[in-house]
Amino acid sequence: MGLFLTYSLICSVILILMWCVYKSTLSRLTCFRFNRVALICGYVISFVAPVILLHLNDRSSETNATVSMLFETVGCEDPGHLIMFETPQASMTDYLAVGYMIGCICMTTYLLCAICRILLLICKGKKQEIGEHNVIIHDTKNVAPFSFGEYIVLSDSDFKRNAEMIMLHEAAHIDGRHWIDLVFAQFALIVSWYNPVSWMLLGELHALHEYEADHHVLKSGINRMDYQMFLIREGAGSRFDTISDSINNGSLKERINMMFTRHKTGNKRLYSLVFIPMMCGVVYGINSPSISSFLRNFEEIEPSLVFNSADSERKA
Repeated sequence: MGLFLTYSLICSVILILMWCVYKSTLSRLTCFRFNRVALICGYVISFVAPVILLHLNDRSSETNATVSMLFETVGCEDPGHLIMFETPQASMTDYLAVGYMIGCICMTTYLLCAICRILLLICKGKKQEIGEHNVIIHDTKNVAPFSFGEYIVLSDSDFKRNAEMIMLHEAAHIDGRHWIDLVFAQFALIVSWYNPVSWMLLGELHALHEYEADHHVLKSGINRMDYQMFLIREGAGSRFDTISDSINNGSLKERINMMFTRHKTGNKRLYSLVFIPMMCGVVYGINSPSISSFLRNFEEIEPSLVFNSADSERKA
């Protein structure tokens, strides 16, 4: 458990640095797909880099432990003396580990409940195949149209009124494989639920998905004013923010402003290369003696001590 908490801390540090670099360099670009790829690469780095760093840290720790053991063995004058061990007590870090574990369980439960609600809506709905997409038409009120995996889900009233716009919008989500981005974002939320940046990254991905889908709809020939009025009407329905893209995700004001923005990128995409020195700084910092010893304290956490001490207090 301590090792997983250490992994989470390193992952959170990388996500925070990635967010700072992204907001200061790429967030103003209108190249939505490139921004998505940049965020996904940041997610991958934040998930993989801690594993490599912890492995390197473990190897150096084993070497130091072996050397110190040799010195202790040579300097031992009475190897036969008895050593009295005290019963270990739970520390504050042990309680933090238990709180972190509870948070991970709650986030996983919340995600599974949301997925079950979506699957229940899909099972109850009427299935149709329109073009190359699977469409689920349900009779539940006040649920905004959304896409989930390979399914487009919308109510019967929305299908009768705005089928063309909804199909174009949600098809853009499916064709763009936006659900893959949300899988990365949800894993980051479970691992580092305490990190505000994890939640902001999910919102940023939802916004990028909507910008890309809106651009696809307008590019297909739909009148911009009609589409904007349609988005205003659809903004009141409830949505699933976990693993699906609803049509009313993101800030409506920002989405409308983005429709008037010219899509220029130029050489500004080269700003993403700032990620390289950032990762070098993370590797150097985590391998420093002070940070390594701090993380090693978390690796030695024993959450079971919290429950053992609670049992002891009840028996007393």
